[in-house]
Amino acid sequence: MLKKTGTDQVQVNGRLISEPFEIASEFNEFFTIMPSKIVNAIVQPSFPPPGPEVARPLDSPVFSFVNNPITQTEILDAVTQLQSKKSLDYNGISMFFLKKLSILLSFHYITVFRLL
Repeated sequence: MLKKTGTDQVQVNGRLISEPFEIASEFNEFFTIMPSKIVNAIVQPSFPPPGPEVARPLDSPVFSFVNNPITQTEILDAVTQLQSKKSLDYNGISMFFLKKLSILLSFHYITVFRLL
């Protein structure tokens, strides 16, 4: 006996839809429209943003790597904690790829952190 998986019917605005193309169209419409509805529903705070007297001066960093240099071991430990997903991020790089090249790339990461 063949077991059927998936959704046969979906209720949208009080009506039951069973045609696969119509179900897919409703899902596409929902996921296309919903992000802008969520953004538009965000209420702006009633208090003003902090003025210059509250802002941190640009020349005083919250954290500096000068007094706490980062090591290759710390970088490799951090990289091993990443999930090995093969999906690409917005730069077109996967965490799987970065983890496979972590030892080679760690030297470049150290260079970048020393510039901070």
